[in-house]
Order: sequence, then C-alpha cells, then structure tokens
Amino acid sequence: MAQLPILTMTDVRLSFGGTPLFEGVTFTLAKGERAALVGRNGAGKSTLMHLLTGRYGPDSGELWINPGTG
Repeated sequence: MAQLPILTMTDVRLSFGGTPLFEGVTFTLAKGERAALVGRNGAGKSTLMHLLTGRYGPDSGELWINPGTG
C-alpha cells in the first residue's frame, strides 16, 4: 500500500522585489526517499528550505506538508 507523501509542491512560484526566484516548481517527497539540493550560491536553495519550513509562503501554487511530519 502506498504511503502519503511527506510533502508535495505543485506549480509553486516565489518572487522577491518583482524578480521571480522560482516558477513552476513541482515535486513530491515520500517517506524513505532521499533528496539532494544542489545549486550555485544565490540560486535559492536556502529560500526553498524556508518555504518548506513555513518561514515563507509561495506567491502561487500549492505547498502541502503531511501534518504527521515533524
């Protein structure tokens, strides 16, 4: 039986000062999966993590985090 994902992002967009940082970000992370976040300095890795922790909210799109995750 498939488990619920830990988190899902669907068509997420985030911008600062009118400049888009993310557009159309879509992914799902399931329990037991491993993920790597790789990019150049200033590419938005920390900002993406802030989205996932709730510090920032997306301008549009959907971010769902399993309430049992903690």
